[in-house]
Amino acid sequence: MEQLLKSNILLLYIVLLMSVVIMGIKTTERMRVALIYGFSFCLALAGSISYRVIAAGSTVVLAVALEFISGDRMRNLLFASAFAKVKDFLYRLFIELSYAYFVISLFCLRAARQTAPDQTNAKIALIAIAAFAIARAFLLLAAPRYKTADITDIIGTIESKMLIYQMHITPHVRQLFAILAAIEDHSYFTRRPSQHTIAGRSILRKVFGYLRTHTLRENLRATRRLFSRGYGTIEMQLLRSIGVELGYNSTLRRKIFEFCYSGMIFNGYRNYLARGNGGYSRQQYREFIIYQYLENVGVKLNDDVYVASDQATILQVFGKQNLQQITKEEFYVWCLGLPRYDAIGPIAVRMHADVMRAFGIDEREVMRIVTSLR
Repeated sequence: MEQLLKSNILLLYIVLLMSVVIMGIKTTERMRVALIYGFSFCLALAGSISYRVIAAGSTVVLAVALEFISGDRMRNLLFASAFAKVKDFLYRLFIELSYAYFVISLFCLRAARQTAPDQTNAKIALIAIAAFAIARAFLLLAAPRYKTADITDIIGTIESKMLIYQMHITPHVRQLFAILAAIEDHSYFTRRPSQHTIAGRSILRKVFGYLRTHTLRENLRATRRLFSRGYGTIEMQLLRSIGVELGYNSTLRRKIFEFCYSGMIFNGYRNYLARGNGGYSRQQYREFIIYQYLENVGVKLNDDVYVASDQATILQVFGKQNLQQITKEEFYVWCLGLPRYDAIGPIAVRMHADVMRAFGIDEREVMRIVTSLR
């Protein structure tokens, strides 16, 4: 009983001390996490406190620091449910904040302490691995190879050019939006308002259908494409364009980010708009997301790469002032630049021949535009 009491007091001490450190020093979020890792590692190295207590205490402090006293205002507003906070917390710990290295360091220190006294070499090796792991965690916190933007910055980008109640969607612009959906995301306008990622059953249906009709080599190639440019909704594509700050080519981590956050951000923002803006229209939310997609997603048209700036890339390419001035053929060519082919030729143009037929797009005019961009 006395030992249990001491452990609880020490746990409380850790939480209080970390709170003082976090709130009393002007630091970035990653520096705060590094302080927690470092302090916990030193306690584990000293060996006077149970490893379970250290692990539990550090996790509690991390949860408080990342989810409740974070300086990211929109993260706190949009991720209000317990499920969203847990999901956000676990993603950030294991994908962005090198928590696995921290856990490995504690595990190695614990194993070293349990090593028999006569196994000096094994003990030294375990301590060395622990030191390497915590050093690696510090390095990745200080100089990350993969990093996503704060939720406040993501929402700021979405709101920077136009708010939803400022939109005026003409029939022509609505048709352009329908062309994009037909090419990039067939179910965009028909799926549930709360669904912003591809349904799992849809992925499985496509995967198994592909497996039945292709060779092993083709299947392996398709698997690689799955993690590069496959199964991405318009929302997921928009999110990765504005949300990934470093490590865009870290495909697996980026895909996890898209799947984890597309629903949380776009549903959370929709609810935020409904609570705070009288001019919010649920009917226009899908159009609003597509509008932001056109404003923020870059394209590659032959040798020229266009990135989002003060003007949407589609307006940059064709020198127009607004979407109303963009023809269907010009819009179709812009959509062909989304996969970033090395060159756009007749095969790429005819890849969506069904879309051209459905919307009355002139293939000869499309080819003329493609040729003029070379």
